[in-house]
Amino acid sequence: MKRIGVIIPSITDGLQVELLDGIFKTASAADCDVIVLTTATNGMEFHIQNEIMTGEESIYLLLERAELDGILLVSQYFDKATVRKTLSELIRRAAIPCIDLGGTKLGFETVSIPQAEAVCELTDHIIEKHGCRDLIFLAGPEGISDSEQRISGFLRSANVHDCSYEIIYGDFWKFRANELGNEFIEHKRRLPDAVLCASDTMAVALCDTLQSGGISVPDDVIVTGYDGHISAISNFPSITTVSGNMFELGKTGVNKLLGIATDAQRSDMHIIYGASCGCVERMKDYQTAALKVREQIQRDAEIGAMLEMRVNANVITRTSSVDSLDELTDIVDQTAHIIKSYKSLHICLLPNWDSDPEHPDACPTQPFPEQMLCALSKNAWTAGVKGGPFPTKHIVPALMGEHEPTLVFVLSLHTSSQVFGYCGFTYESALDFTVSLLLFNYMTSLANGMRILRHKLYAEYLQKIEESSHYDKMTDMLSKKGLLLYLESQKELNVRNCIMLVTVSQLAAAPNRKKKMICQISTCSPIFCLQTRYDLYRDEIKRQHILIK
Repeated sequence: MKRIGVIIPSITDGLQVELLDGIFKTASAADCDVIVLTTATNGMEFHIQNEIMTGEESIYLLLERAELDGILLVSQYFDKATVRKTLSELIRRAAIPCIDLGGTKLGFETVSIPQAEAVCELTDHIIEKHGCRDLIFLAGPEGISDSEQRISGFLRSANVHDCSYEIIYGDFWKFRANELGNEFIEHKRRLPDAVLCASDTMAVALCDTLQSGGISVPDDVIVTGYDGHISAISNFPSITTVSGNMFELGKTGVNKLLGIATDAQRSDMHIIYGASCGCVERMKDYQTAALKVREQIQRDAEIGAMLEMRVNANVITRTSSVDSLDELTDIVDQTAHIIKSYKSLHICLLPNWDSDPEHPDACPTQPFPEQMLCALSKNAWTAGVKGGPFPTKHIVPALMGEHEPTLVFVLSLHTSSQVFGYCGFTYESALDFTVSLLLFNYMTSLANGMRILRHKLYAEYLQKIEESSHYDKMTDMLSKKGLLLYLESQKELNVRNCIMLVTVSQLAAAPNRKKKMICQISTCSPIFCLQTRYDLYRDEIKRQHILIK
């Protein structure tokens, strides 16, 4: 079975989930696993690279060990150019075929999806159904492929219908949309019949600005969007928009990577009609939008319920007081039910995670080893199994034997920049996964438990060093420190003992002969009362120069 790797930062947006849904449904139909390497945060360019980011981004080092047949790099979602550069270097070093879904700036192959047709169909609807003749198209940045494709679809329809129009370049974000709305409100620009936006974010921002200034949507001006984002569907008024774009991108990327020929005319993109163009009478489409909003609310409610369960389970407190790795994995086994909708989980540790007790906060700098230690494998609602070493190239043990196409999300297990390994979560559907506060806290609790175990190992190591200093290594006799501690303990116990002091005057060794020790018995009296003559013993020990470690 082939494996496709997906590299994407923190999955917190519905469009990212839609993209992964398109990837996995297409890949599973082609009998492929999908392994998603991701993080819990996505640093901005102006953020200083801190230890937490370093720890999270260590997961991408798996590219040097993972057995992958291809990679889909979702570069458009990485906010930091330095991370994109690091990823491109890792992919080239691993020599794995790569498709960059975010364009060609990093030098990889890319894919293009037919966006013009959907925008043309949407523009036809605005003109033919609602009689709009004076149009504005609020595009994305000039020269960007997605923006130019959407412009071309708009122009095709506007020119066929002989409409007057204006192209305004924006940013796919709120800023230019807010500016445009204020220009209409302040009468700096004539209000058209309709404004078609190249993204839902711009459409929602424009509607909000217009309505705050007393301009009604759709009575005074029609507004449409593009993306099918939940923010547009749940807006008031709900935005008429093009949906399925990211699903189509994911599907096309997989087909390109696997060399599967597809029907260019068949697309999963479609229009969702909302109230922003006045199509509230199209109840079937409006019902679709309402159902999506209800599903999102239900998902949010479930997350809230899970958070309450996490509080009741008190995972953080429990993992902070563990004394062994077995105890820690038992806690995970007992509390994993608080993670929403997962199919199975796998805790994969560095085999040498506990091998350096002298440096409990050491941060490994080398790539992942050829073998990892599976501390726990667990299917949902069943008891977990503690495993052993397995080849890192398989990512998680579940991918080693015969299995159905599997979707795995892999995140780094770390505290700050100290990496202990990673966790792999499998899901039935990409729609079931998101980097929630719940999952973030759960993994942080687990990593914190690992850190505490490291420090307890360090304390045990110091204790052994301390105990070894009580005896001389060569003679196995009590050192001065050991003898004094012994005498003090006996005094505290009110024990009356006899003691013989021995001075080693010579220690000789010859080849092929047993070591020979010449001892001289101290001239001091061998019997004293410990309670009354303790200080005398201490002085005598100093005088006789008993060996001290």
